[in-house]
Amino acid sequence: MHQRLFLTLFLFFFLFLLLFLIFQVRREKDIQVDSLNQQLQIFNRCFDALLVEGCCYEDAAQQLIPKEAGDHFEDLRITVVDTTGRVLYDTQAAVEGMSNHLDRDEIRQALREGEGFTQFRYSQEVRKPYFYAARSYDTYVVRMALPYRFTWPSVLWSDRRFIFFVLLVSMGFCLAIFFYPRRLGQNIERLQDFASRVQAGEHLSQ
Repeated sequence: MHQRLFLTLFLFFFLFLLLFLIFQVRREKDIQVDSLNQQLQIFNRCFDALLVEGCCYEDAAQQLIPKEAGDHFEDLRITVVDTTGRVLYDTQAAVEGMSNHLDRDEIRQALREGEGFTQFRYSQEVRKPYFYAARSYDTYVVRMALPYRFTWPSVLWSDRRFIFFVLLVSMGFCLAIFFYPRRLGQNIERLQDFASRVQAGEHLSQ
């Protein structure tokens, strides 16, 4: 009886924990995606401001992300596409021979709504997975991209306090469902024994 109760409660707790972790991962992923998109859109606006001031593409890219930046934005990829999808400039790939970009989701969304992003797409030119954020202007679209790969452990481990809290609660609950069902199972077994003796007509002393 104790083992059945323990396994039943443990199964319910495991399913609840699994659903909670799935919810948390999706929530953290949405937060990360929104934050990264906002940061890249800021870069888009800054790059366009430099172009408006008269900088060429190369100078604007150099001023936006100096080579000595020393953070993950040093891998920033900058692409400029005209409204027909023709690539005008790219910091990490030769423009000559690049395919038309009008079929890229973030480009189409930017042309339609002003800005857009794609969470994950593998670049055939650079051969890396990227997060893309694009913003449209009068005659062109500026697109920023960073290497991006989503994994469950990386999202969960990004908030270590949450992991430790979940582990602590899980250990406490496992201990509770191990000891409490034992007493409950013993009481149920006593009741079953009592009912069996009554049904058999056994005389029970007060």
